[in-house]
Amino acid sequence: MAIKFIVGKQQDDLAGQLFKQISDDYVATPEQQFICLVPNHIKFNSEVQILTKLADYHPGLATKGIIASSRLQILSFSRLLWYFLRDDPRYQQPQLSAAAQAMFLSDLLQRHRQELPLFYGESRRIGFLEQLGEQLTELMQGNFTVADLQTLIEQLAVEKQVAGSTSAKLAELCFIFGKYQDEIAEKFTSNEQLMAYLLSEVSGRDFSQFHIYLLGFPEFNQQQLALIRELNQQGASICLSLYLDPSLRESPSAESYYFNASLKTLRQLGFDSLPEIPTASWQPVVKKRVSGSLQALEDYWIQSTNGEPTTTLPTAQATIPEIKQNIQIWQADSLTSEVRAVANYIRQMVALQHYRYRDFLVLANNVPDYAATIDALFKQNEIPYFSDQQLPMANHPFVLFIKALLAITQRPLRLQDLLMLLRTELLLPPNLEIEDFRQQLDWLENYAIRFGIQGQTWLKDRPWTLQGPYLTHRQDETIPDPTEQQAQKITAIENLHQWLAGIFGRWLEDAKAVQTATDFAAKLYQFLDQNGTIDQLKVWQKNASDQGDLSLAQEPQQTYQAFIGLLDDYVTIWGDQAFDLTVFIDLITAGFNNTEFSQIPATLDAVLLSNVGMIQDQSHRITILIGATRDNLPDQSEQTQLIDEQERRVINQYLLKQARPIQLGETANARAAEQPMHYGTVFLSSTQRLIFTYPQHHDGHPENQLSPYVDRIQKHFNLPTTRIHDYPEPESRLLDFAASKAGVIGPLLLLARRHQNAHLPLPRAWQWVADLLAADPDQGTHYRQLLASLNYHNVPAQLTPENVDQLYGQHLFSSVSQLENFYMNPYDYFLKFGLKLRPRDEYTVDAANTGTFFHDYLDHFVKLLAEQHLDAQALTSEQLVQLNAQITTTLLDENQYQILTGPGQMHYYRRQLSKTSAFMTSILTQQAAHTILKPYLTEVQFGPIAGKQGLPGLEFQLDGDQQLSVRGKIDRIDKGQFDQQPVYQIVDYKSGEKKFDFTRAYYGLSLQLLTYLQTVADNRQLLTLDQAAPVGAFYLHIADKPLDYKPNIQTQAEMIKEHQYKGLLIDQDFQDYLGSIDPQAIEQNSLLYPIAFTKKDGYKVARGAQGVSEEELKLLLARNRQLLIKAATEIFSGQLRIAPYKLSDQETGLKYSDYKSIMMFDAMLPENQYRILPTLNKKEILDTLRHQKEDDPNA
Repeated sequence: MAIKFIVGKQQDDLAGQLFKQISDDYVATPEQQFICLVPNHIKFNSEVQILTKLADYHPGLATKGIIASSRLQILSFSRLLWYFLRDDPRYQQPQLSAAAQAMFLSDLLQRHRQELPLFYGESRRIGFLEQLGEQLTELMQGNFTVADLQTLIEQLAVEKQVAGSTSAKLAELCFIFGKYQDEIAEKFTSNEQLMAYLLSEVSGRDFSQFHIYLLGFPEFNQQQLALIRELNQQGASICLSLYLDPSLRESPSAESYYFNASLKTLRQLGFDSLPEIPTASWQPVVKKRVSGSLQALEDYWIQSTNGEPTTTLPTAQATIPEIKQNIQIWQADSLTSEVRAVANYIRQMVALQHYRYRDFLVLANNVPDYAATIDALFKQNEIPYFSDQQLPMANHPFVLFIKALLAITQRPLRLQDLLMLLRTELLLPPNLEIEDFRQQLDWLENYAIRFGIQGQTWLKDRPWTLQGPYLTHRQDETIPDPTEQQAQKITAIENLHQWLAGIFGRWLEDAKAVQTATDFAAKLYQFLDQNGTIDQLKVWQKNASDQGDLSLAQEPQQTYQAFIGLLDDYVTIWGDQAFDLTVFIDLITAGFNNTEFSQIPATLDAVLLSNVGMIQDQSHRITILIGATRDNLPDQSEQTQLIDEQERRVINQYLLKQARPIQLGETANARAAEQPMHYGTVFLSSTQRLIFTYPQHHDGHPENQLSPYVDRIQKHFNLPTTRIHDYPEPESRLLDFAASKAGVIGPLLLLARRHQNAHLPLPRAWQWVADLLAADPDQGTHYRQLLASLNYHNVPAQLTPENVDQLYGQHLFSSVSQLENFYMNPYDYFLKFGLKLRPRDEYTVDAANTGTFFHDYLDHFVKLLAEQHLDAQALTSEQLVQLNAQITTTLLDENQYQILTGPGQMHYYRRQLSKTSAFMTSILTQQAAHTILKPYLTEVQFGPIAGKQGLPGLEFQLDGDQQLSVRGKIDRIDKGQFDQQPVYQIVDYKSGEKKFDFTRAYYGLSLQLLTYLQTVADNRQLLTLDQAAPVGAFYLHIADKPLDYKPNIQTQAEMIKEHQYKGLLIDQDFQDYLGSIDPQAIEQNSLLYPIAFTKKDGYKVARGAQGVSEEELKLLLARNRQLLIKAATEIFSGQLRIAPYKLSDQETGLKYSDYKSIMMFDAMLPENQYRILPTLNKKEILDTLRHQKEDDPNA
């Protein structure tokens, strides 16, 4: 019996005529069986349509409007296998999933790695197993046998049509193909194997009682074609719908580039030319399916593709206004405005023109780029929609749980893995409410981050304390009692610790003991079952069902079933083989990455969101093709295949010459040739209207260009471009933005902002909408909150006197660095020292920790020298080593440094800090020979710190009863004797390079050295420095960096120069003063001080160094006092300013701030501006200070 062909263009109602054919045949042959094969993607809708048409054509077949039939089956090719083979033992074997295929191939490559050097070497590359599996599937769908492949390889080699590397690759592929088919058949079955089996079964059976119809297939693979031919040969009546211009049959010599795909299908079925098809089998469709405008579009599309003369406008099918109404092009400012316009349009059409949501089909070539925006705006506008995009399972909480558990099994326990597992809430402590668990887990996270808990520390049952898991208390040490809140937290944390230690301790012991793959799979399942994870999945499923979310309710069950399927496949393939955790993790990860959720629409009346490449059922009325840009339409993506394009072309050409009924998939060039027809199907996927939309800009990319396909259509039909703006224009229709109450808020606020900036009132219509929204019971509160943002300024509210008193009291105790922080950014000071906000404590050695260690180390060193009456210059290397060892032991025994005895990176920090500190002690001994001053006092405290009182600090009485006390700690004071004059200097240790900067000091950014000088001067009597004159205040850089190589380098001299004092050198008016400070600088530059020598000028402060006279120092100290008082006065005033300083683009008051997310500083806002501080030189600053003193002698 000849195959019947229902033919027509996309504009023709092929489906309708096929449905009529089915109906007529169904009634005419009541004893026979009917099968309609459709692509799996449209099976459900096709079944509804066919049964509906059957009832329409023959009402007697329906009962009360309901029709059912056991003789009519609507199936996909995969369901056809079930239909014919469901009782066959072959079909009862486990189905080969993509994950099982990857597992099997991994095992096969491992076992045959000697025979497969090329493929085994690629086996661990991400995606390779999937690629190999796809290639094997393609061979089977192409109807290849191992013998076919071997013959092909041999012939290509003889004819030298492929390179040697290709022959080697094909030879390995052939070896795998043979093993794959043989070994898979022992444990699994695949659709391709079942199809081959069905072919063999069909050849021995009578199918004359079957009518088989095929609808909606753009192409067939070789197995499907072979089955169609075989069924036809065994008596089945075959009817196939094809997109093909019926008039081509009347022109035997005509060639149609456009219909190449359909003509190829006919050739594969044995019809090399259309006249060979019997007239009775040729059934042209007359009835049109689409509007006249879309008919005109397809006619033009076919003509222009074939290079034929195009029809002039207007056409016979539609007038020009109709065409412009039914074929539209929208250009949006952005992707968001594009999607908003689509949502508004759909809402309008449903509300005003009696459309249903299911009448709309939204297509895109890049759906993932649009998914989040569509979801947000469609929900905002209350538009039900269903996306047929497969939702990957890889990010489901259960999958993340399994991945985290396996990571914990594979490597030392890390906080990131543990938190990922616990945050899924699939492992819960008994008798603990979920809200309490979440709170306690937050506490545990903070504790673990603070103390850097990793590895075995989690698994040890030693109790954790407030001071951390590593701290060892001395017997004589008094441990303060925790507060009630602290006690509550540490108890909860310790309970979680013991619970986790028990669970994961047992799990890791069990995992370590397994021998085979089966053992591990059993242990893994037992862990999930015994610890309540499986039960928790059931709770999730029930909760979602109770809330009516059937789609969400399916996810736990589907994920669990997928996991069990993966375990079953793993045991089936690997069974009693030795267990390899790395391989198992790779296989499970690949399995979940290739597994997707089955989805069901929440409602039948919903907009369909789909990919351009998906086959549609043509039941929609309007297609909206979004993202119609040059990059997306046509699709520019390329497939990466194991057999590449050139190899594929050679192989297919050879097989074609041999007239073999086997074939690989098409090359990219062949697929490109079929793109016009594919997109023609897309353009006519609905019956009435086609709208192209695209964003002009997206994600900062250059301006998008319109698709060349759409550009052709626009030029031919002279279509206008509708501009879609991010915000309403004065001439915009209100309805274009007011699709819903929630949806109109955004555009309304944008418009309100523009009119507010222009000092204009809202247009009357928009003001009416604003009034309705403000009074709306559902959206009113939300709208008013957002409306307030128009008048929001990023300016902090001012503190009341009561606020100030609560935060600071009437007596402000502040360190120098805190007041420097105030001048960097007043609001940062308020957050840090007023509200006392601080970042989360982390287990790390930061700059502050490092600096404290260095200070303590050098303090111990200087004090040990004094206690043991040792001369720094006379120390031997052995003595220095002993001293350093003693200091290191002492410091590491102190609580504040026990962090350095912790695990991991703390070993490195301990070594580095000790090494640098020991190096600096050697520097101090070398510096001792270059100064007449010797260490006198260290860690000199002034003002109260931590309840201890040192020297009197700087005290300032402010206006009213308010006071400022400046406190701090001076690292070192040295004293010496110059001639008969006692002198002293201040040394401040810095772990970073620093020097005295007049500009920073003038603006309050560098108050430290001047404050120290003032403090010592005020307390000279207490320090027994009554008659002493200051040499200066200096920074000493603490660092152990290698010296740059120089020829004839003098190492010791270079090391001293690298650690030269940098700060404020006071040029006292004493004879030979500068030449005497460094005894080693005899008619030469000082290595330690910024003092230069020339024969002409003698000793001078080195050029570029910061030297001042006593008079200049007084000016600077007065300015420093003024800055301290000014800062405190503003703090007490309660006036808050977000005013970070800016000296350059690289240096601002926000550079190192921890509070940027709170301040939300934006220099583009008029209320947020940097305090631009001009750079001033020493002379400018001192001149300014002199003028100020002249103007105000009391300043």
